[in-house]
Amino acid sequence: MKHHYRAYAIDRDGYVIGRVKIASDDDASAKSRVEQLVAVHTLELWDGERKIAAFEPRRWSIGIARSLT
Repeated sequence: MKHHYRAYAIDRDGYVIGRVKIASDDDASAKSRVEQLVAVHTLELWDGERKIAAFEPRRWSIGIARSLT
């Protein structure tokens, strides 16, 4: 049976700026799906009132960014 999770996008001031509904079999598969969505903003994964995890966006270092140009 699928659980219905929510992932909230959080801006740097701590405000919710978006929400995505996620249906997954368990916490582990929900975490995996949300981790793939992280780009610019922190994402928090919730199941009802239970916070499961928070995922921070990956930061590029200047050295890496320069080597890509």
